[in-house]
Order: sequence, then C-alpha cells, then structure tokens
Amino acid sequence: MVRAWIDRYDPADYPRVGERVADILLEGLAGPGSRWPLVDPPLGRADAGPTEPFLRAATALINEEGYRGASVEKISARLSVTKGSFYHHNDNKDDLVANCFARTFAILRGEQDAAEARGGPGWERLTSCARALVRHQFSETGPLLRGAAVGALPDSLRSAISLTMRRLWERLAFPIMDGIADGSIRAVDATITAQVVSSMIDAASDLDRWCAAAEAGNAADLFARPLFLGVYAQTD
Repeated sequence: MVRAWIDRYDPADYPRVGERVADILLEGLAGPGSRWPLVDPPLGRADAGPTEPFLRAATALINEEGYRGASVEKISARLSVTKGSFYHHNDNKDDLVANCFARTFAILRGEQDAAEARGGPGWERLTSCARALVRHQFSETGPLLRGAAVGALPDSLRSAISLTMRRLWERLAFPIMDGIADGSIRAVDATITAQVVSSMIDAASDLDRWCAAAEAGNAADLFARPLFLGVYAQTD
C-alpha cells in the first residue's frame, strides 16, 4: 500500500516519512486516557443481489491471484457454475471487477459514515471504523478488494478507481485530526497516519493466511490493536 501514496512526497523526504511511520508503529495513536474499545460496533450490510456471489468470489480470487489470475473460468469454478451462468449475470470480466471495487467502496464509505454518525471523540470514531472494516474481511460481506489490485487494472478502469480509493482512505484523516484536537489521539502526522491505518485494514484480508486463529471475533484485537496502542503495549 505504501506504493499507492508515497509518490506524494519528495524522495528527499522519505527518511522523514519513515521516522513518522515508525513512531506510529512503536508508540501507537492513543492520547492520554484513551483505551482500546472492548465492544464491536454493528456491521453495516452490503446490498445483496443476484451478482453478490460473483462479486465475493471475484474479490477473493483477485486478492489471491491478481487481476489477470482471476479468470472467468476460475471465478465460475469457485462458485460451481458454468461460464454461461457467469455471463448471464455479468456482461464481462472488466465490468465485474469494476463492480467489485464499487462494492468495496460502498462498504468503506458506509462504515466511515456510520462511525461519524455514532459520534464521540476522534479516537472512538477512528477505532470504531477500523474495527468494523477489519471484521468485514472475515464476515459474510468480505473480503474487501485489496488496493494492490488497482495497479493491474486495464487503463480504462485504473484512473477513476485509484482516485476513488485514495479519497476514501484519506477520509480517515478527519477523525484523526479531530482526535488530535480533542486530545484523544496523540500528536501525529494525520495524513501519514490515515495511510498507515488504511494499509492495516487492507492487509487484514490476508491475516488468516499466517494466523490460523484469526476470525471475525478477534481479528481487530489481533491486528488493529497493536497499531492503535503501539506494538509494545501490554495486553490486558
């Protein structure tokens, strides 16, 4: 995910960016008195429809094998349907992939909006959103499409999808800045922190590959908590 945003910085500033990322990882984000929430927020629901199984299967395959590896044959085989059934519900692969991104964007936007609607200090809104999105990776609505998939998209899709993804992830800077202002988040670089948090959420789709115990009920505690509290924070 760093490749998706590092180009906004001059190469001469890479060491400074690295120092700020390291500070976030080591020290976390919590301001004085902020605690890791113990209760998960309710998950929003993705709109179900006749193409939903294809969207989920295609998303999982693209995450695993990339855009080129996720062929119509493999998507159909994963669902145990024929290619004819695939084309009955989808015009072509590119349209399906575009719809996969639209579905992921709807989930990202929905959980961000829900966290804002619940209100509270910036820390509460940010952790609420992050916990919900990590849980989506393991729920029946998951996984979310990985940001790395953008680079392999056809030119006709790449520009608009990349811009939308960047805008949605950068929305995380709003609760971060609010948290810094209200004291619930310590003083950090809000723009870089938004990218680090989004990278964590994005990478959570692969968590079960190297942590067999990961599931919807504990994924946020295993993966998100160390980022928010710092990797050296003691567990309760």
